[in-house]
Amino acid sequence: MADLVALRVKIGLDESTGHAKYPNFNLLAVVLASGMDWSGYIDRHGSGWLYDCCGHEEEDAESPRGQQWGMILVPDAFATQAVAMFPTDCTRLTAAQAESFYDSKHARDFEEEEVDVQLLQKIKAKQDLGIALNQQERRAIDPRDEGVRGVRPNRRKRFSTFRQDRGFNVTD
Repeated sequence: MADLVALRVKIGLDESTGHAKYPNFNLLAVVLASGMDWSGYIDRHGSGWLYDCCGHEEEDAESPRGQQWGMILVPDAFATQAVAMFPTDCTRLTAAQAESFYDSKHARDFEEEEVDVQLLQKIKAKQDLGIALNQQERRAIDPRDEGVRGVRPNRRKRFSTFRQDRGFNVTD
C-alpha cells in the first residue's frame, strides 16, 4: 500500500485563455528528477486529481468564482516541495481533512449505488414474462452483493473505500 500525502491545490483561471491555471509543478525537484511532466507524475505516483464539485463557474463560501479547489494524493517529497514553492496555492491536509474534502466536496454528488440499467432491464423483462431468475440475476438485484453487476454500492462515494480499492494509505 502506497503511503501518500493529501495536498489541496488552488486552481485559478488563465484570464487570456479561460483555461484552468495550475501551479507549475514542473519546477519541483522531485518532478525534474523523474524526467516526467508533473501531470504524468501525479497520475503515476499519486491519485490524479480529485476536484471539488464547486467549479470555476460556481461560487460558495470557500471557493469564489474563477477558482476551484482540487486535491491530489502524492508522495511526501512532492507535497513538501509544492507547499514550500507555492505556499498560497498548496496546503498539506491531514488524513481526516482529506477524507472530509473527498466525501463533502469531491464525491458529494456521486450516486450511492452503481446501477447497470441495461442488465436490470433484461432481468425485469424476464420477471414480467414470469421466467424464473437464475442465481446470477438474483445476486444482481441484491444491492448488498458487490460481486456482480446490477445494483451495488458505489465504492467511489466514500474516501475510505476509494483509498482501499486504489491501495493508498494517507498519512499526515
